[in-house]
Amino acid sequence: EDGKRRKFDSQPLLLEFDAEKDAELSLTYKTFRTIEEAKAFELDPKVVLKDKNGKEVDFSMVQLRKGGLQGFRDYEREVADYNNAVNKQATKSSIAQSPAVTKTLKESFNELSREEQQEFMQWAMRNLK
Repeated sequence: EDGKRRKFDSQPLLLEFDAEKDAELSLTYKTFRTIEEAKAFELDPKVVLKDKNGKEVDFSMVQLRKGGLQGFRDYEREVADYNNAVNKQATKSSIAQSPAVTKTLKESFNELSREEQQEFMQWAMRNLK
């Protein structure tokens, strides 16, 4: 852009995919020549993930959007929070979709002695999310 270099801070992208441990992967995207191209990418990021043989790897992608000052972001914390939120939602969905599990839990609970039920309830209350 007129021979000047300008810095563009974009929102971080998280990719989720399946791969073997220590798999060699490459991530490619179109090179940006202008700030406008970088902004367009941020609005609609397009990347390609390939394995070492050049085969495309399927993935899902989200942007970690955060307002305010960006200079001191704790990316590890943000990723951990995102993963916790996703896992929590997945757990809720899987439990909600499987009434058989709920029925089994209820039946198992009813088979416990009074003391075992109390011990279980104390454990459940300590681990309530």
